Amino acid sequence: MGGPPQRAAAALGIPGAEHAAVTVGPLTDNRGRSIDTSPAALASWSLLKGRVPGRTDVIVRSRCVGWLQRDDRGRDVARTTDGPVPGSASSNRVQAVTALLAALIAPAPLPDLGPEASTARRPRARSPRERPISSFTPAQLAAAALPDNLPRLPDGSYRVHINDGYDDVELGRVFRSGRRWQALAPDGRVVVHRAATRTEAVDQLLGEPGPLFGDPADTVLHDL
Repeated sequence: MGGPPQRAAAALGIPGAEHAAVTVGPLTDNRGRSIDTSPAALASWSLLKGRVPGRTDVIVRSRCVGWLQRDDRGRDVARTTDGPVPGSASSNRVQAVTALLAALIAPAPLPDLGPEASTARRPRARSPRERPISSFTPAQLAAAALPDNLPRLPDGSYRVHINDGYDDVELGRVFRSGRRWQALAPDGRVVVHRAATRTEAVDQLLGEPGPLFGDPADTVLHDL
């Protein structure tokens, strides 16, 4: 199913959600091929462990169509590159995925997908060569990149963090190494080795594509 972006709120039936509706689509990959949104395809959804910390990707017919990310209450929230799917926060992972699937075909109602779609699945491992995508908006990343907003830690490094609307998320840290600046990913990897200034180190850390986030055109809806 291809076509223009669609709004999810109507299909989800959330009062007042039209003011915060998430645009999802168009449902084509970076090669222009349509994503299979038939009931059989949607019912066969699966989960892959995300390379962005705390993210679990939702896969339909070997294409990534969104992801799950925990909020500060421990609930899974379905997301796309446009933001959280309204009404998707749930302690039941299947319910969060169902909300994402409904958003994919909105404004059409989600058909009965049968018992298979309600079967819980464990996240599978993914290829280490696959690049992640950013789960934050350009405005959020720009706000995180402001040098004056970076809190200094006791070890002299600066914490790069962002508020995604649910909780505070650390994206990495930057620190001076001799005359240069370096940046660490949340898992401790050095991902920026030689930046002239702290601002440049942060910009490289948050870049799209970059060490933390891949190019959405290549990876939002991709073949596996």
